[in-house]
Amino acid sequence: MVPQPRSKAIIDLGKRLVEQLNDDGDLAAAWLSHLLAERIVAAEQAEGEQKVAAEDACVKLILELWSKRNHFNDHHRPLRDMDSIVRTLASLDVERVDHRYFSNVLRGPAANGVPEPARQWLEFATELDTTAKTLIRLALAKAVEAMGPDAQAWTDLAAEAAVEEPAETLIVRFVSPGHSDDDWERQARRREIKSLREFIALSEGLADSLQAKLDVETPPDKPN
Repeated sequence: MVPQPRSKAIIDLGKRLVEQLNDDGDLAAAWLSHLLAERIVAAEQAEGEQKVAAEDACVKLILELWSKRNHFNDHHRPLRDMDSIVRTLASLDVERVDHRYFSNVLRGPAANGVPEPARQWLEFATELDTTAKTLIRLALAKAVEAMGPDAQAWTDLAAEAAVEEPAETLIVRFVSPGHSDDDWERQARRREIKSLREFIALSEGLADSLQAKLDVETPPDKPN
């Protein structure tokens, strides 16, 4: 038997599934929606031992439907709008904790004993790797924000119900500042802005260096 607090959270998730599947144009989805709605009503109105049995039957159906949500047709599938973001996040492998590029080179004492100019370039490479992850997170956050509140509502319900964690929840966690305190979030944003401005300065310095080299190496135009 599922504990009462979790049972209520799962039923709340089921109510959202009822709305999602309620489609008179799709007989199978409409049938599931009506069946689930009946189970929820029975679970909420029953009393005594009958209530326990009704809640168990209701929770079992909700969990079964949730586990098979990716087999719903696209119109009824929860979090369908997040598919492109899921694919992007998976391809970028942004959850790894070490550097994305040249991880073995940029860790440990590998830079010891190298000339100062070379060390500066290695530091720039490390900064570039770190900043790339910040930029990716910010870009994905904007993508999630543009999807509207629906995705966040589904992931919140799934988290409260402690059901199988969808990949979409990992996205919301990755792009979220991870803290509900406004002051903490503002400080995190300031750190990100500082990191990005430092990256811009480094990039401009690199661009100037390359341009100067190009100017020296490029022969002057011959007069006509």
